[in-house]
Amino acid sequence: MFLNATMLAGLAGAVIPLVLHLLSRSRYKTVEWGAMMFLEGAEARVMQAARVKQVIILLLRMAIVALLAMALAQPVIRGRWGGLAGESRASAVIVLDCSASMGFDESGKSRLDLARGAVLTILESLRENRVAVVILGGGRGAEDLATPTTDLQQLAQRVMAIPEPAGRADIAAGLTRAMDILDRTAEPTRELYVVTDRQASGWREASADPFRDAWRSRLAKPGTRTRFFVVPVGSEKAENLSIESVELVNGPAIKEQPAEVEVRVRNYGRTYRGGVELKVDGVSTTVSVGPDATATARVNLRPHQAGSRIVTATLPEAGLSFDDRMQAAIEVVEPISVLVVSGDERGDKAGGLQSESDFLRIALAPSAEAKRRGLNSGALRADPCAVTVEPYESWRAEELKKHQVVVLANVPQLTQGQAVALEQYAYEGGGVWVAPGNLTRVDNLNAMLYRDGTGILPAKLLPPTAEDGSEATTIQGISDFDHPAFRFLKGRPDPVPAVAVGRYFPVEVRNRDARVLGQYASGRPFVVEGVTGRAHVLLMTVPLDADWGTLPLTSFYLPMAQSAVRYLAAGSSAERNLRPGEPIVARFGPGVDARRVRIDSPTGDGGAPRPVVLPVTGGEVRFAGTLQPGVYRMTVIDGAVPDWARVSHFVVQTPPRESDLTALTAAQWGDLSRGLEFELVDQRERAIGPVVSAARRGRELWLSVIGAVVILSLVELAVVRRWGGAA
Repeated sequence: MFLNATMLAGLAGAVIPLVLHLLSRSRYKTVEWGAMMFLEGAEARVMQAARVKQVIILLLRMAIVALLAMALAQPVIRGRWGGLAGESRASAVIVLDCSASMGFDESGKSRLDLARGAVLTILESLRENRVAVVILGGGRGAEDLATPTTDLQQLAQRVMAIPEPAGRADIAAGLTRAMDILDRTAEPTRELYVVTDRQASGWREASADPFRDAWRSRLAKPGTRTRFFVVPVGSEKAENLSIESVELVNGPAIKEQPAEVEVRVRNYGRTYRGGVELKVDGVSTTVSVGPDATATARVNLRPHQAGSRIVTATLPEAGLSFDDRMQAAIEVVEPISVLVVSGDERGDKAGGLQSESDFLRIALAPSAEAKRRGLNSGALRADPCAVTVEPYESWRAEELKKHQVVVLANVPQLTQGQAVALEQYAYEGGGVWVAPGNLTRVDNLNAMLYRDGTGILPAKLLPPTAEDGSEATTIQGISDFDHPAFRFLKGRPDPVPAVAVGRYFPVEVRNRDARVLGQYASGRPFVVEGVTGRAHVLLMTVPLDADWGTLPLTSFYLPMAQSAVRYLAAGSSAERNLRPGEPIVARFGPGVDARRVRIDSPTGDGGAPRPVVLPVTGGEVRFAGTLQPGVYRMTVIDGAVPDWARVSHFVVQTPPRESDLTALTAAQWGDLSRGLEFELVDQRERAIGPVVSAARRGRELWLSVIGAVVILSLVELAVVRRWGGAA
């Protein structure tokens, strides 16, 4: 068929070369002269050859005119080798990228605005057909448009109403969902469009060979034909400065105590960014980041109230705005309640540092210890911990639930009942710190807490090193400065000062779930961690006092003790900063029966109740609807306790890979196009409207016909020059 059939009238022009040829013949007259008698045999052959040449040239000229007229009429081929057969209806799905990267500013317009314009153009060409829209990512108010409809005007309005980009784009997941929709339709002719930016990270899963193979087999479904187009919007700009993470260095935060917040800033561009202002809850600092590098900044906050709160870090807005501001949820607690079960309480004697717990008391609760000893320490400040010391002979297992952390300091032995109570306490989320000493009976502690590798102790204790100091050593270092218990050392030029250790306990570390956090110069472990479920246990292989070494006399001891206690106390806390899809798990402690749960989600539902798994033993509440990034506010009201309510904040972070705006190269686009069998429609090179329309009308051949006209013209010119006057 022809899209501009009126131009076929130009076919009549094909007779013009014939008319001109006939008119040129009428100008010649035959004149007989005497010498012609000698050429009579040759004349017939020459004239016959000339007539053949004239006919060939005439046909070439007529074909040139006819083909030119056909090109102007825009011929289209339909059916198997062209577009859609006849005027059949089609089912179409548009995959629209509404992820966070679509918020990038392109000369006053966001990439999402450009994408919406492309979608409207596609919908205009799909009138009277069934169309669905699959949203990738999507911010607050982004609705599910995946049900095919013929009301394209309403569909266009809903697309234009998508308010803001958010979340991440997974092109592979979007294509899979789109093909599922097309497979449920009855029409054999199908169209698929992907409207996205040029960001490479969204295509990561789609570029894998297993997905490509599966995708091509779905495109080749018998009895169907699917036209597949990808429409990129925006430019290749990739300069972007983002906040990659906001973390509490040593959680939980404690009321009236400094809380150090670490902010990691990432530069995705190729330009050095120096002296950039960074604000964390109103506290300003500066950060400088090299090209394609990261930098960290630490800010001290001092929370004045216990409870759940949100910490916000911001950078000056530029280009992509969503990652210039990041929120993190933290828990601020009252001073941590610590029970020290001591095996060597000698009372306060000369020097005042004779008991096993003395150094630990000073490290964890310096103000309270000064007051207890009657020392003049000036204005007393709040302590990070509230320490209770009990001699091992008199402590009772039922006291464990009153405390968040239990320290076994040089405990000689445990009874079976005490060991069972400690294990139960640990599995319910309590922190346990074991520091044996000269009074400890190794066989008893192994039998009660290690139990051949099945107990909570992460390593088997061996007899201590020689008493004569022949195996003395030093603390060599920490294995992982990113571990919460030792993160306070990160970035320091001399993180672990010289600590002399005269004796210590060698251990055999359990391979199943134990981890060595620090070691001596001898290669033996200094600190071993064990984590089983909610049970967090630290085993230190040297005493907490100064009997076997100089550890309590160094500047390393106080921050180490406070950091270890904070880490163990956080073991029972819920993880508050999540990735999309990770469930919220809120634990409210033993004895709290969460009767009613209310969730305020980032979608602005006004606090409407959301599906939540009913509370289980221990006051635990689970919520799985966390696909939308943002702040979730959980309120639990216990009907059994009047006026009791607890609010907890949780933050679902936008995936950081959305901040990486690195664009696909031409070679990568070509590889994807071949592997996934789509046609790339770059609007900077050709308008999307004619391409989309051609997909419905068929394949236009005007360009091929023009090519044929050019070739025939060259052939005609060459023939005329070769045959000379035959024309």
